[in-house]
Amino acid sequence: MAKAKTVNFKEMSNADLVNRIQEFSGELIAARQKARLGQFKKTSDFPRLRKEVARIQTELRKRELAGK
Repeated sequence: MAKAKTVNFKEMSNADLVNRIQEFSGELIAARQKARLGQFKKTSDFPRLRKEVARIQTELRKRELAGK
């Protein structure tokens, strides 16, 4: 099984990270709405999207605490 290419959030700017959070959050909201309507079959996307948002938020928090 091939592993997906990982993104190094440490190399991204804060603005890019915030944009990525908004993008993933929008995808998650859309997926939830489709799931409620019975149109969404790929349920493995829910944990993936939540984890991506959490990883980005963690990196932003690390930067905040480091004073960057």
